[in-house]
Amino acid sequence: MTELPYHEQRDRKNEAKLQELLSALPPFCADFFRGIEPSTSSMTRLSYAYDICMFFDFLTSRHATGSPSICTEAKPEIRSFGLSAKDFTMEQFRQISVTDLERYLEYLKYRPDDPDHRNTNKEQGIKRKFFSLKSFFGYFQRTGQITVNPTLSMQVPKIREKEIVRLNQKEIKELLKEAESGAGGIAEGCGGQEASGVRTGDDRSGGNRAGGHQPQFFLQI
Repeated sequence: MTELPYHEQRDRKNEAKLQELLSALPPFCADFFRGIEPSTSSMTRLSYAYDICMFFDFLTSRHATGSPSICTEAKPEIRSFGLSAKDFTMEQFRQISVTDLERYLEYLKYRPDDPDHRNTNKEQGIKRKFFSLKSFFGYFQRTGQITVNPTLSMQVPKIREKEIVRLNQKEIKELLKEAESGAGGIAEGCGGQEASGVRTGDDRSGGNRAGGHQPQFFLQI
């Protein structure tokens, strides 16, 4: 029997995992994945499933510290106020508010049930999970199953720009000294620190120091 191509094996594996996760989610979630199937890859749908699992995990167990997670075990064993994730109804889904979603995003950032911060989400991960929910709610609004999409009233989580690390005067002088002496380490500053914000360039005609051309350094101070 001919072995299936890699991408087909991957898709089958992803689909099997998706069905496992769906077995622990409210029945109406299957409508969403059926609706997006023609326009998404199996990997995208599986990523959505994990994100949506985590959301319903939060909704049904945020006061039940230490409960098993459907996001990792794909089993509807979480109980909070007598409700499991699989028992969540469309009527209850319609009642989810902006405040509920904001609390969820806050939960992703700090995870009070995870004091060791082993599962802390970074800004990029939080933003991705937000867009997963935006697509999820958007589908049910488009199909008329909900009339209000709370994600449309929320601000998109921002990703802060990384701080620019600048060289001080001493580091600049030592860097220039290294460059003029022909020693290595141009990409690193003093003490092995990365020389962030420094660009180097040379003569475009192909010359070098042997031909009388010195490297040019542009320091952004």
